[in-house]
Amino acid sequence: MLAARTSPSVLPPSRPMALGTHGVVAAGHALATQAGLRVLQDGGNAIDAALAASAVLTVVRPQSCSIGGDLFALVHDGRSGEVVAVNASGPAPRAATVEWFRARGYTTIPEHGVAAVEVPGLVDGWTLLHERFATRPLDELLAPAIALAEDGFPVYPNLAAETARHAALLAQSPATAALFLPGGAPLRTGALLVQRDLARMLRLIARHGRAAFYGGEIGERIGSYVQRAGGLLAPEDLAEPCGAFRTPLQVTYRGHTVYETPPVSQGFILLEELLIAEGFDLAAMGHNRAPTIHHMVEAKKLAFADRLAYLGDPAYVPLPLDALLAPERAARQRARIDPRRAAREPVAALDLRPGGGDTTYLCAVDAEGNAASVIQSVYSAWGSGVVVPDTGILLNNRLYAFWLADGHPNQLAPGKRTMHTLNAFLVKRGAELYMVGGTPGADDQVQTNFQVLVSIIDHGLDVQRALDATKWSSRPGTLERDRDRPYVLAVEPRLDGAEVTALAALGHEIEVVPDFTIGAHEAIVRDPATGVLMGGAAPTRDGVALGW
Repeated sequence: MLAARTSPSVLPPSRPMALGTHGVVAAGHALATQAGLRVLQDGGNAIDAALAASAVLTVVRPQSCSIGGDLFALVHDGRSGEVVAVNASGPAPRAATVEWFRARGYTTIPEHGVAAVEVPGLVDGWTLLHERFATRPLDELLAPAIALAEDGFPVYPNLAAETARHAALLAQSPATAALFLPGGAPLRTGALLVQRDLARMLRLIARHGRAAFYGGEIGERIGSYVQRAGGLLAPEDLAEPCGAFRTPLQVTYRGHTVYETPPVSQGFILLEELLIAEGFDLAAMGHNRAPTIHHMVEAKKLAFADRLAYLGDPAYVPLPLDALLAPERAARQRARIDPRRAAREPVAALDLRPGGGDTTYLCAVDAEGNAASVIQSVYSAWGSGVVVPDTGILLNNRLYAFWLADGHPNQLAPGKRTMHTLNAFLVKRGAELYMVGGTPGADDQVQTNFQVLVSIIDHGLDVQRALDATKWSSRPGTLERDRDRPYVLAVEPRLDGAEVTALAALGHEIEVVPDFTIGAHEAIVRDPATGVLMGGAAPTRDGVALGW
């Protein structure tokens, strides 16, 4: 058993908070954060900053996101106080049917290759954000990303490791291998990664906006190549923009209004977790103490059962959100939790397929109260593994998230959008913006966002300590030895050994995972009294927060 350690709530933070009175940007790579901060310093607003950072991330984090992927966002308008959601996830191609895959002997959609590609939505997400909220020209905001693609940027250790770890996948596509396995070898830390084809595509978008991608040269190139390679995506699927503004979901948690990205995002699961937990005195139970973790884990299990039972594209399947987020239902769910024993039987059929965990998150807040909470992804590491020749664009593998089984709410259909683990949150206190945040991590996203919010709201941790604090993840058992334990509770080794012992005594099957491997958050908190902005970035990956 682990040796007892000091509570993470009193450990020194891994890095200082980023403090600012004019603005703060936090993103999954330092170059993206720097680009966003420069935009703020040049007079742009938080949405301008977020767009610049987002574009840089498509260049410097190709393992996680691409203009061939998707984007979700929440925006707070500092003038009106309105919160708006953006769903820039693309639909399945028109030729993508269950019968097409079954006729070829598939029981699940292939994880990689051209058959796994959906319509990319990210570029239309940029356009929606720019048209409604931005103050700077798009070509100005994309300029830092274009320069980094054209001139190259230094390969960092995580990117080098990801090319080595997935070298077999990258080698399957000649254009992919040429970029990321130069000379047949993985990228080397300290080398320069130059992506001139991608720079040309970004210039087209900077000049023509969404028209360059949807119904334009880029969409034609992508669709025609996928067709030639035997996939389902066609130029016709890319003829029209696919993003849309949506009304965000919201609940009240201990006097705070918490907003989430609506379906097809799984954001409502975080809201369910909070509603269930609000009936427990988590502050009295203590930060990262066994009773607190136990009650939160059990709330997570109940909420995830709803995701598996209901979440699909609302245009195709009924999704009873009003009922799922009703306070009286949360009370009934809460009553199902045994404070003395972990639920051992699955509360619903568990999805045992690996979820896409290669995603990146960013957020920006300015002095006027404008804020953007943005998450973008190609789904799995390196997406489909396919780069379209002469474009530098890595394509997503989001179609893999669909089910082929009859009757499932997330069953594949032409034009349907698959459910997404992608979600971002935003919090207000009364009429004032209080916090934005999010993380990559597939199914860990809504449970680690849950932990961050509880750490700050219930336990009073500052933003950096909340992101540093040891995390847990309740996961389905997937190995042969896990047949009799449908849930495994993964914990990082900084969790106090006495708490681990107590959790095991409650019936949780404990699995210790490497430190700082659960969640990779960025977040910004606004002090309600002074307006000072406080940003943080978890040390898990390459995130950086900077203030001005």
